[in-house]
Amino acid sequence: MRLSVLGSHGTWPGTAGECSGYLVTSGSFHLWLDAGTGTFARLQEHVPPSDIDAVLITHGHADHFLDVIPAFYARHYGDLGEPGLPFYSPTGFMDLAALLVSENGRNVMAEAYAFDHLEAGRVVEVGPFRVTSFEMTHIGVYSLGYRIQAEGHTLAYTGDTGPCEEAIELARGADLFLCEATYQDPMDHTFFHLSAEQAAEHAARAGVRRLVLTRLGGRKVTRPDGRASGELRPVTYELGYQEWANGSVLFSMGKTRVLCAATVSEDLPRWLRGTGRGWVTGEYSMLPASTLERSGREVNRGRPGGRTQEIQRLIGRALRSVTDLERLGERTVTVDCDVLLADAGTRTASITGGYIALA
Repeated sequence: MRLSVLGSHGTWPGTAGECSGYLVTSGSFHLWLDAGTGTFARLQEHVPPSDIDAVLITHGHADHFLDVIPAFYARHYGDLGEPGLPFYSPTGFMDLAALLVSENGRNVMAEAYAFDHLEAGRVVEVGPFRVTSFEMTHIGVYSLGYRIQAEGHTLAYTGDTGPCEEAIELARGADLFLCEATYQDPMDHTFFHLSAEQAAEHAARAGVRRLVLTRLGGRKVTRPDGRASGELRPVTYELGYQEWANGSVLFSMGKTRVLCAATVSEDLPRWLRGTGRGWVTGEYSMLPASTLERSGREVNRGRPGGRTQEIQRLIGRALRSVTDLERLGERTVTVDCDVLLADAGTRTASITGGYIALA
């Protein structure tokens, strides 16, 4: 089973965004799950309109179904699909949508789509998928969430909902819980939408394997330092920072600063002697005052902690993966990574800075 995100914004899409919509695929069967504004265009990046095998809509709010209208035009008038496409949804709202495209009172949308109205507790077989409906807590319309099973895997999708026990039962033991999270910022919550924290609480109670948050809103999200959600931290580096190392750099990523130094020696691990191959290893440490609260020097504890050992191994493996150890010859390069200031990302900063020092 494969899930492709066609849109994940809230009631209105942001710039270059789309409202809720997903493509769920098993084998050659393609299920269009919710059809919010802009998702029909995105769907065609994956499959042509004629390859849609069924449509499944959670509820009758426009940000979840509106693009079934252009899809209707494409299939009915553009001959981009056979008539009678299976269409599953709660009752009521598609009658209103059909009026918008009727021909002199003739329900042509009912010719393009084969409507099947769902209610909570009903189980339907949709191609290879077994779909179970659960009533969600929303406002204004009857809203369903779906538990979709195929190939021994379970996808649970809330559509729109507020906190409720039904959402937990919907997600019980699911491999992936696709859950709305309308509220990410400190704000007044309502009974008909979830916050990211509430979504996480529901996922924990349901015992899901993976939680994916959706319906994150069309508003601009900024980080505490003012960066946009997709904006990288500033990256700078100063080469040759240490005089006696064979290679060194002071690498900065935002406020995180790591001093990386590469030193060459003729020593080799015992198992590599006589092989003609070299070795690259990493060492990592954090200065006591590199964090908000002073951390004691590990040398005073007699050995490095588990976190330090794990990061050292990660640095070494990453650098060895891009080094020709045969051309290095029988020598060792030790890359020391010392964190001067930690503001997250010290592992990745150490690997990047370590590579610059090594190169």
